[in-house]
Amino acid sequence: MGVRVNKSSPVMVKPREPMAKGGAIKLSFLDQIHVNIPVTSLIVFEHPIDKTPESIQRALSQALVHYYPISGRIPAGADEIQCTGEGVVFVAASADCSLEQSTLFKEEQPSPASPSGATSRALLDDLAVYYDPADGCVAKPLMLMQVTEFSCGGFVLGVTWNHAIGDTTGIAQFLQAVGEMARGMSSPSVLPSRIWDDSLIPSLSPSAVVALQQQSMANRKCEPPLDLAFLDVTIRSTLINRIKAEYDLVYCSHGQSSSSSCTTFEAVAAVLWRCRTRAIMLDPPSSSSSSPAVLSFAVNIRNHVGADDGYYGNGIAATGQKVISTIDAVINGNIADIVKAIKDAKDGISEMLKRIPISNPSSQQMVDRCSMLALSSWRNLGLDKPDFGSGSPTRVIFHAKPLASPQPFCMACLPWKGNDGASVMSLYIKKEHAHAFLAELASLDT
Repeated sequence: MGVRVNKSSPVMVKPREPMAKGGAIKLSFLDQIHVNIPVTSLIVFEHPIDKTPESIQRALSQALVHYYPISGRIPAGADEIQCTGEGVVFVAASADCSLEQSTLFKEEQPSPASPSGATSRALLDDLAVYYDPADGCVAKPLMLMQVTEFSCGGFVLGVTWNHAIGDTTGIAQFLQAVGEMARGMSSPSVLPSRIWDDSLIPSLSPSAVVALQQQSMANRKCEPPLDLAFLDVTIRSTLINRIKAEYDLVYCSHGQSSSSSCTTFEAVAAVLWRCRTRAIMLDPPSSSSSSPAVLSFAVNIRNHVGADDGYYGNGIAATGQKVISTIDAVINGNIADIVKAIKDAKDGISEMLKRIPISNPSSQQMVDRCSMLALSSWRNLGLDKPDFGSGSPTRVIFHAKPLASPQPFCMACLPWKGNDGASVMSLYIKKEHAHAFLAELASLDT
């Protein structure tokens, strides 16, 4: 029998203090290409809420005074947030079991018989409020929040937002401000800012902006969702440390290279890229070994363009950064070399911003979308920082409803206290390849 979650009726939380109506905030180019893309984060707290869920509701209202655009709306076809002050959705809920009795803290690796692992999709679905897939985010509240109390006193903060108002870093900053309000502060410790200048990205000429916007919209409209397996896995610390040591031995030993040491993200990305490529290409063989294998990862460019410290809009590079190799190199090459290719791509971000690539249909057809992997890391973005009076969260979970994506992707390095490794939640492999992927991961982890 599954966990039962009882929800109150949604209420609209408005800024605590009246705001001047009729103002508007221009969306940056990076905001505009993320319009109508919902994102959901589930933030798990082991300790009881300080007071009641309504205390978070009141803190949310106070934080919206400082982050007033989040209480506005983005009309269909608009390139701005209209600061109407209409508010965000808030739901209080309760679950009929403890966090320990739920599956949220189990670290069991998935099996071929149960590809999703320990985490129950049905429970995750109940821990947040979602946009209607038929309507999307257009002209809707820009944020939907749910606080679910478990019988042990622990709680889950489920936050769904329209990606146009901010990336994960920006939303984490906002949630930290809500926590500060809940703890009695009168203003956020970080001054929020929406100041962004598209001209800070050298290659974003007006024609490039238009082309990338059209490309983004076309990709979302033309690509039907793939039938992908939902995977919740942990890349163990022993494997990560072994890859770091191997990389350092090859590239950093004897003073022969100025290369920096392998990071956790680079090791995890190399593992995921290799195991996935082996699974989809070898079971059964489906492509030439010389065919391209592409890894794309999200890039936070705030520091590269001098954005304000408190900027909470989108600071994720429009196209991400790509690592292009061959199937043979990813499947059979030294994993230290895969790490080096990822590291080189990271080092090339500044150069990428000078020449944002504009894809064309003919070049996109050269690489099957199932052969590409989009990767985003939630490590060090701040989602593990919100504190509503009882301490910081224990785990951060990525979720999507419905589980559908036009391109394979995964969220890596999700914060999880006490977890022996890097938590990864993904929709990046077809269901028929899940068994092979899990086998590859197990073999690499031995």
